[in-house]
Amino acid sequence: MASDPGGLRSEAENRVQRRFDRQTAELTEWQRQERQRDTRQQSQALESSKTRQDILQQDKENALAEHEKAWNQVKDRLTPRPGPALDMIGTPPKRNVLQHHDEMRKRWTERREEIVKDHDKDIADCAAACAEMLEGFGRANQARDQAHREDQLQLAERQQQSFDRLVQKELDRADRWTSREFKQRSRDDNERDL
Repeated sequence: MASDPGGLRSEAENRVQRRFDRQTAELTEWQRQERQRDTRQQSQALESSKTRQDILQQDKENALAEHEKAWNQVKDRLTPRPGPALDMIGTPPKRNVLQHHDEMRKRWTERREEIVKDHDKDIADCAAACAEMLEGFGRANQARDQAHREDQLQLAERQQQSFDRLVQKELDRADRWTSREFKQRSRDDNERDL
């Protein structure tokens, strides 16, 4: 082994390259996990926003159904019913059902429009927040991916710059080891000869 300096250099280069490969693989794995974590969190946030929109839509439908139910009860009260033909004085009771119905219908329609407007505003606000969140996620993902590319480039650059120095360290380490081993064996051989 010590007699083949080209072989030692090749082994040292291989050890350094394996170390670099491990570093690159570790960085790539860390970045993959970060992307997965971000994707999972973003999906959860979007799902939560979608659920909120669905709840708001259901609240709107429930409010409109309640409002419709109240209107039906009012209509039932306004429906002409047979009553006494004459009151105590002998004249039919005075009641303008048509006018009362029109007034109630107008108030009902105004309130219904108000319910729709309020709920639609809440739903639109939620949708706008979701769209803004999506836009923010897009920007954050681009920045993260750019940072990942820069980290990969910096690692490759550091590895390239330190390659020869690390190979030399490996060779020095090998020289020390083989020198120690040689001295130890030489000492052992000398002791046996005595």
